[in-house]
Amino acid sequence: SVSIVLKVRIDNKTYALKIRRMDANRKTMLREASVHQIVNTIGIGPKLIKFSENLIIMELIDGLSIIDWIRQQCLNKYRVLNIVTNILKQCFILDMANINHGELSNLNYHIIVSCSDRVSIIDFESTSLNKKKSNNVTSASQSLLISGMISHYINNMLNLLSKDNIIEKLRAYKRDQNVTNFDSLIQTLSNGV
Repeated sequence: SVSIVLKVRIDNKTYALKIRRMDANRKTMLREASVHQIVNTIGIGPKLIKFSENLIIMELIDGLSIIDWIRQQCLNKYRVLNIVTNILKQCFILDMANINHGELSNLNYHIIVSCSDRVSIIDFESTSLNKKKSNNVTSASQSLLISGMISHYINNMLNLLSKDNIIEKLRAYKRDQNVTNFDSLIQTLSNGV
């Protein structure tokens, strides 16, 4: 890992403080902070408060990783669908801005769900800007819907019996990233609920 994150209190408010490790392969955190500022302008990520070469102070999102959230006993399919849809909508916003997060195939380290079901994409250190085509929706969908522990829980909750429809919708979206293809994917998820 390039950094460690601590919970800190500044002026009686609690924040997340990200500190660059001295043995990190990055000389500064300025690029990550710059990307964080950009994604904040489109409503993504915890609010950036301050930063320097070695530190980033941001809003603390008090919540659970996506896998811990999905393992809760009190979930119903409507809450799960809401969270999945919210994650994918944020990914779609990033795709439309040509911002590729770069690590959303491993969602457990990059999504926090608060107790009020607010979804936050975090950790922009590997993000690339101005890619001709970003793959946030397809990467996140892989983890949420196609393979792995998270998708296992979600498929059971949403009664997604066949992944073929989802894969077909994802292929269409990958070919042509537009609102119609994205909405078609979301509609497919809603059908079982």
